[in-house]
Amino acid sequence: MAPTTQKPTVFLDDGDVMNDNALRPHQWQLHVGAFMSERLGGVAAAWEEANKIAFPRVLDHHSKGGWKGYGIYWENYLRDWLEALCKHLKMSVPANAAALAIAKDASAYVTRRVHAAFPGVIDSIRELHAGGFRLHTASAEHSSDLAGYLEAMDVRQLFGRLYGPDLVETATGGPEYYRSIFADAGVDPGSSVVVDDSPRAIGWATEAGTTSVLVAPTGAKAGKAHVIRRVAELPSLVDRLGDS
Repeated sequence: MAPTTQKPTVFLDDGDVMNDNALRPHQWQLHVGAFMSERLGGVAAAWEEANKIAFPRVLDHHSKGGWKGYGIYWENYLRDWLEALCKHLKMSVPANAAALAIAKDASAYVTRRVHAAFPGVIDSIRELHAGGFRLHTASAEHSSDLAGYLEAMDVRQLFGRLYGPDLVETATGGPEYYRSIFADAGVDPGSSVVVDDSPRAIGWATEAGTTSVLVAPTGAKAGKAHVIRRVAELPSLVDRLGDS
C-alpha cells in the first residue's frame, strides 16, 4: 500500500484575505449605533457618529502604547473605546467591569452582523474543508472577533483554532507569532500553509518555516511565496502543494 500523504494545515488571515476591510466600517457604524442605543439609550445615529470619531483615536493611542500581554491590552482597549464613545456623547461612563462587559457584548453583536466576505471565499473555505484540509486562522484580530466574522459567513464550524494573538500571547509583528501558533496547533511548519495579504507577514511566516501564500490582487511578488489574486484560487493551489 502506498504511503498516505498528509494534507497541509491551512492558516488563513482574515482582513483583506477572507473579508474586505473596505466594506466593514460602514456596517460597524450602523450596528454599533443599534446596539449602544438599545443598551445605553440615546440615538443610534449619534452613537454611529461617536464611533466614527472615537474609534481611530483610541486605536491609534493603543497602537502606540506598547504591547504588554494581549489580554490586558485588549481589555484596556475595549474599556477606553466605550469611555471615548460615552464622553463624546456627554454620557456617564459605566463602571469599570460593566464597561468591559458592554464593550465585549457590543463587539460580539457587531461582528456577527458584518457581511464583507470577498466573492468566492465562502465556497473556497467549504471546498478546502470538504477536501480534508484542516483550517485555522492566523490574524492580528482577537479570536472572539474572528469567531463573529466567521459565524456571519456561516463557516465558523469549519475552522479549528482562531489565532488571534490572544490565544498564544504573542504579537503578530514577527516570525515568533507563527512559531507560536504552529506549536499551539501541534503542526509541523513544513506541513503548513499560511495565507496573508501582507508581504511583511508572509516574510515572517516564511522565516518560521512554512509555505506562504500571498493574496495580491495586483499579482505583486513576495520572495519565495506563492501568489494568488484572490482566495478563490486557493483550493487548487493547496491541492497541488499537497501532492508535491
